[in-house]
Amino acid sequence: MARSGVTPRYPCAQSAPALDDAQRLADAGALHVALHRVEQSQPAQAGTAGWPEWERLRIALLAQLERHQEVLRRVDQLPDKGLAAPVLRQFLGSAARAAVALGQGSNARAYAARALWLLQPGAEEARTLRALVIDSHLADRQPEAAYRAMLRYQQDYQPLDRATAARFVETLVDAGLEKEAIAWLSQLDEASPLRLLLRLRTGLL
Repeated sequence: MARSGVTPRYPCAQSAPALDDAQRLADAGALHVALHRVEQSQPAQAGTAGWPEWERLRIALLAQLERHQEVLRRVDQLPDKGLAAPVLRQFLGSAARAAVALGQGSNARAYAARALWLLQPGAEEARTLRALVIDSHLADRQPEAAYRAMLRYQQDYQPLDRATAARFVETLVDAGLEKEAIAWLSQLDEASPLRLLLRLRTGLL
């Protein structure tokens, strides 16, 4: 439900030429080459100037290459101090997505909760993290818990856009929770096959 992070950009005035080169390679789609450049050029010590920017690019590349275990390993090895809250939130969000991809729902919720409750994310960032919490319950095969999280999500983000409502309905129908999915029936497009399927499944047609 929540999309994988994209490769971040860095203003040239604030980054070393080697980092700019690695970023350009990533933007061009040469992900393996870009990652190799990061591995060669990133400072070894986390406290070194510029290290967080290198680490952001490295984790973004690992995520795009679906090397989820490595994302978790990198995030778990982050220093306890010295990282700005926005950077740490981005790392934790990447770890939550990686944990969802690996089917580690409870682990994903732990990363998301840390970012949500301890690091004061902005409104849009919090919304993304909340969507990851829903995905984490689905990764744990807990559709009822996911449904409750969907209700809380809708309560806080009304009106729900049609794309999100459709994802909620599709997820619940796949899990056999058609009656619960009716909560979002009115928000589906009138011509949507999903709307027709839900009405058929629940006897409303």
